Amino acid sequence: MTKPGWAVLGACAIWWGVKMGTWGRVTWEQSYLWGALTNWGLLMVVAVLAATWGGHHRANRPDFLTGWKQVARPVGAYALLAGLGLAIWYGGIQREALELRKKRALDLLDELKNPEAFAQWKAEQGVDSSMTYADFAPNQLRSIETLYAPAFFVGMSMTALVFGGLLISLLIHWWWRNVLGGGLTSTPT
Repeated sequence: MTKPGWAVLGACAIWWGVKMGTWGRVTWEQSYLWGALTNWGLLMVVAVLAATWGGHHRANRPDFLTGWKQVARPVGAYALLAGLGLAIWYGGIQREALELRKKRALDLLDELKNPEAFAQWKAEQGVDSSMTYADFAPNQLRSIETLYAPAFFVGMSMTALVFGGLLISLLIHWWWRNVLGGGLTSTPT
């Protein structure tokens, strides 16, 4: 296995370690935040390592697109494996926690059936005072059903990781090539 391949597997192990380490010790929101920050940080680490190691294997500086692909390949692999990890975590291991979050949102929606509570909520949120609960509830119910569906939750997270990974790899490659000046080569230009 190549060095970037080991970096990807190591990054996956770190993410799993963070998720397992926070499981049951912090709130669901904090665990989600720690996992997301870890994923974004690891995307950057994998990109920097890929850019660094890519430079040790080339005598000539590759064109910009080829160099970007060298960095993006392991970053994309990590993003896809992290997405698979998210599917396992939120679709399997933590499915009940996701369902509990959905139930809390539905309970809050149910609490707003009370006209006084709904009026107070509208005032706090700065919502149009002419909106009725009958207008508000169906849209909110659809939103809750969609946002807390494991497939949607994981799909949106994976999409963000993949596109974010491509952007991070582009920025890291550009930085490596133009700011550090060495590009993806051990020979200065």
